Amino acid sequence: MPRIQSAPRILVPVALAALACAAVWLHLPAQTSRPSPFQRGAYGALARAEACLRSGDTAGSLRAFRAAYVRTRHEAQSGLAERVRWRIGAAGKDLLLTDARAAWPFFEAFALLSPDFSGDALAVEGLVLDATRGATSRFEYDLVRPDGLTYWGAFPEVEWTGLWPLWRSYQSLTGKPMASGIYLEARPDWPARRFTCLIPVDLRGGTLPFPAALEVRAPFAKPAVCWVQERAPFREAKPAGQGRWSLDGITQKRGQVPVRVLFFSDAVPPRAGVRVTLVREYKPL
Repeated sequence: MPRIQSAPRILVPVALAALACAAVWLHLPAQTSRPSPFQRGAYGALARAEACLRSGDTAGSLRAFRAAYVRTRHEAQSGLAERVRWRIGAAGKDLLLTDARAAWPFFEAFALLSPDFSGDALAVEGLVLDATRGATSRFEYDLVRPDGLTYWGAFPEVEWTGLWPLWRSYQSLTGKPMASGIYLEARPDWPARRFTCLIPVDLRGGTLPFPAALEVRAPFAKPAVCWVQERAPFREAKPAGQGRWSLDGITQKRGQVPVRVLFFSDAVPPRAGVRVTLVREYKPL
């Protein structure tokens, strides 16, 4: 009998505790929800870009637009990132009416960040050719930034070839590579130099033939060899002076775009100062 009387006394606090836990649980998502990108100010760079554009600071405007583009990609907002890219192109089109030189960096960004570089590059070049009546006929796309990263923010890969035999021995013993790297692709006919430096190129699309040339500059302390890969085996670039190379016929075939630039040298590759420029030039008929 005492056991039957104690049951209600136990059930009441248990029920109250359950209700309290439910209330806390129901309110928890609202308290711990992650702020939206707009609440965090992730896209404040867009407002800064527009303000710089209105004040005539075109360089600052483009930097802010690019920062906004990177942030939208980071937030996995691909649709919004594409809208930012088109806004960059529209800003270039507006500038073209008064200053073709100031407009080009915007057009360059619009094309290099495009999912179809060939198509958009041809489009912006056509706009410039029409606006300048052919006075501007050489178009340069810088694929490496002054800080040494690629236009898309990728890091160059540098390896000391003296470690390659050790890594190959490890792979032959274990059946697994020690790390991903250039050494996995090395062939006996590759130049025997102490260092290699690979720069990835993230040109996308390339479904249209786009005849161009690649001009490369790199301040190596010693002579170096430069190879370029176009979704196929590497091709050696032609030396054009100390620390300079060139390669014609880039993207001459359908779907052919440069994807990597590889240096071989006995000197440590420079951290910055490398220039890789895709050049397209129109000649009068």
